[in-house]
Amino acid sequence: MKKQLIMFFFCMLFSFSFFGFAQAAETPDDQVLESISTLTDKSTETVEGVEIADEELSEDDFEAEIEGSLDVFWARIVDQIRWLKMGNTLKIKSSSSSCTKYACNCVQYARCLKPSLPSGLYTLADKKRIINTQTAKEGRVAIINVGDSTGHCAYVIKVKGNRITITEANYKHCKITERTGTAKQLNILGYFK
Repeated sequence: MKKQLIMFFFCMLFSFSFFGFAQAAETPDDQVLESISTLTDKSTETVEGVEIADEELSEDDFEAEIEGSLDVFWARIVDQIRWLKMGNTLKIKSSSSSCTKYACNCVQYARCLKPSLPSGLYTLADKKRIINTQTAKEGRVAIINVGDSTGHCAYVIKVKGNRITITEANYKHCKITERTGTAKQLNILGYFK
């Protein structure tokens, strides 16, 4: 029973991640994996490469760990569904573009698409200094506040009314993604022409 629950949990976690429901790298998913790792620390048995808890963990402790992990997991899924219902999208792009080699660095990826993007964009403050318009337009670089001191940038590929579609690197760890939303929903501070 324990093996089946853990295998089910891992299958659900990976299937939702595979279909693009995950957003940012620093999410409750990290908490889920941390909870699971506390289970697997006591493991001695392996099933298809996944360590599982052995009998040293009491039934009540095991159920509490799984229940807590599932609560975090489903809360994460509900957040993703709310985000998507607001009209936002997140697509993982697979492209043959030469810029995809910069999937782990948002600035290099944006500079590959817009070569005039200045260098020295290491912090959010650096990125804010290059903002020279508040108008979204295809071909501009969006400067985005992601809640840390580094900041983020993305390349604008489409504007329709107040809906902006951006392509970006490393919003989801070392992936090229595409998102659509309003400037407010995407946390865009401004643009570089």
